[in-house]
Amino acid sequence: MSAGADTQRFFGAFRLLLAVMVLGQHVHWLAPRDVGREIESYRTGDIGVLTFFVLSGFVISEAADLFYKGRPFAFLSNRVLRIMPPFLFAFALCLLCCYALVSTGTFKMIGDTQTPAAAISAMFSPRNLTANVLYLIPGMNKLFGEPTYFFIPISWALRTELAFYLTVFAALLASGRGLRLGVVMFVLALAQIGLYALWQVKGFPHLARYGFYFGLGVSVYYATAGRRVAWILSGVFFAAMLYDFSIYGVAPGSSRLTMPRVVAQYALLIACVGAIAVLPHLRGSIAAKKLDSALGDLSYPFYLNQVAVILTVNSLIEAPSIAVMVAASIIVLLVSIVADVAVEPMLAPLRNRLRGHTLL
Repeated sequence: MSAGADTQRFFGAFRLLLAVMVLGQHVHWLAPRDVGREIESYRTGDIGVLTFFVLSGFVISEAADLFYKGRPFAFLSNRVLRIMPPFLFAFALCLLCCYALVSTGTFKMIGDTQTPAAAISAMFSPRNLTANVLYLIPGMNKLFGEPTYFFIPISWALRTELAFYLTVFAALLASGRGLRLGVVMFVLALAQIGLYALWQVKGFPHLARYGFYFGLGVSVYYATAGRRVAWILSGVFFAAMLYDFSIYGVAPGSSRLTMPRVVAQYALLIACVGAIAVLPHLRGSIAAKKLDSALGDLSYPFYLNQVAVILTVNSLIEAPSIAVMVAASIIVLLVSIVADVAVEPMLAPLRNRLRGHTLL
């Protein structure tokens, strides 16, 4: 058994499921409009991303607690190695696809785009290419501006993840000065309530709204680790999450409660978040853990590379159909496997050394 095998959670297949849910909210544009609207009405992408944030709060808190106490720079280095190389692979792939489509005159934006023609004409400029990469780093858009054309529009979620990683990095730095990591994390979680209020009232940076989701994951981790008071904080964040979800992705002044399929949406969100509290208690063989880990490894490239595939298929097809939507989804899976094989083996040994443990 590897040094970290006893810490392996059955989150891998669940992570891939969340990535598939995100795909469902995007790939529907390749289906006939009546079918696409029906798929979109469940807002599985919103639920998948927000659940990813809760799961990240749990997983990253556990990693910080078990592997990175007193080693904040090892933590941050490992997280950057996890986020950036797969992103650069997906970015390069999307860039090449867009260049080929534009060069052949077949480039066609997906139906829900708000991107102006001027931005499309400047998509290959050095400034825009640099801005696409720097956008992932919180605050860099204030210094260098946002991209005029986003090659991977869903990269906003990576930026949000990096903001959380920087928060945990700060917690590890503080805990290295004699404070307990759990106490620091609890203080930061409670501070999020104030940040959320500032976001709603004073227009605080938009990243502040997602702290409730990460905070819920942090609280659930410490609760399952035996900190009973963390269950109280988990309840607070769970209620806050339900409130925020009611206004997430809807027009200002309106509520999700008026949307179709709202009961199904809330049921799916609660089931997904509830799974994060249940899955840590699952036990299985080494073979089962390896399979679960392999499926989980596909989740991140699956999330990233769907953009290039959907954009390319959308540009080349004559008319949308269910068969096209299914075929595109299969292509996303195949590209994700290639991306994982191309990137992960080179980085896994270094990330294991930084962690100090080898996971399955």
